[in-house]
Amino acid sequence: MKTHEVKKQLLKEFCNGQYRCGSSIPSEKELIKMFNISRSTLREAVGTLVAEGILERRQGSGTYLKKLEYGNNPLIGVIVSQISKEETIYVKLIQDLEQIFSDQGFSIVFGTHQENPILAQQQIERFSKLKVAGVILVPIMLPDMEEVNLGLVRMLNTMNLPFIFVDSPISVRTNTWYSCISVNHFQGMYQLVKYLTGLGHKHVAHIRGFHGVYTAEMRCAGYVEALRECGLPINSGYIREIRNRQVQIQGREEVRELMKLPVPPTAIACVHDLIAGNVIDELRLMGYRVPEDVAVTGFDDIPVPGIPYDFLTTMEQPVDEVAHAAANMILRKINSDAGGELQQGISCRLKIRHSCMQVAKKENMVLQE
Repeated sequence: MKTHEVKKQLLKEFCNGQYRCGSSIPSEKELIKMFNISRSTLREAVGTLVAEGILERRQGSGTYLKKLEYGNNPLIGVIVSQISKEETIYVKLIQDLEQIFSDQGFSIVFGTHQENPILAQQQIERFSKLKVAGVILVPIMLPDMEEVNLGLVRMLNTMNLPFIFVDSPISVRTNTWYSCISVNHFQGMYQLVKYLTGLGHKHVAHIRGFHGVYTAEMRCAGYVEALRECGLPINSGYIREIRNRQVQIQGREEVRELMKLPVPPTAIACVHDLIAGNVIDELRLMGYRVPEDVAVTGFDDIPVPGIPYDFLTTMEQPVDEVAHAAANMILRKINSDAGGELQQGISCRLKIRHSCMQVAKKENMVLQE
């Protein structure tokens, strides 16, 4: 049995309810017999737990349980908005969290709120009954949901459940109130727009998400800052907010409006990949070519129906890094090691593919035609 497997088994043993903080653990001889392992493997595993502050060696007395890494129950609750073929980021997040926590000796239970406050409350109540040690929560990300999310916070606090947010704080205004792991949405969109302007595009539009939603606000702010830094005007007509909550049609009406402007954009930065897919499809229906006539970018790096995966230039959310950071942060909260609320931003990664083209190259192609 490998050292990390022994560590996992030791954690399970210590969290089965028989041991309390401050109590001594079985002797080295007993543990070797219990797990049928070598003395060197056991000592390495115990040494790791000592280094992590779970166990404490007392000279001449033995080894003691200093703290339980996840309370008295090896469960972590995870709530995301939805699990679907469109929301592949949350599917991967849960898969990564399952693997990370499994390696450390416990399991996760998860549920969805589908942007519904009542469902979110029901999931928290379910987790409380299961006696989870902590909760990782994606907040409800729709307009005017700040008070609803604050209500979820009060509910978690009343139940004494340590929690962190993932993907987004409650809102722009309450950004620093609660512990949160999020990708740097501002930096991601800023980098995308800088890439487009670097290709020579001076008329860059943005199809943004709903006002008041943190991710949408941060990505729009990144778009504005990139244009400002390049000395390009901020044309309010080039910024279009999606109006419909049906993902299948988001961006279609907006791109038609953009292309009817006296000076239509030569590039469109979309708030996420699914909208970018709709925009590309709608542009083709209107007779425009991507990228020859209009460059299009997305955000998230997820599969888009009808669009080859290697076509759309986008910004990848490093879900694996988010999962590891979230696991580390919730354990710190559970162990009361956080020292207050924590904030961590994770950089996105630009994925340059085939939906964009240099303006000079486009002009040469037009002349050749």
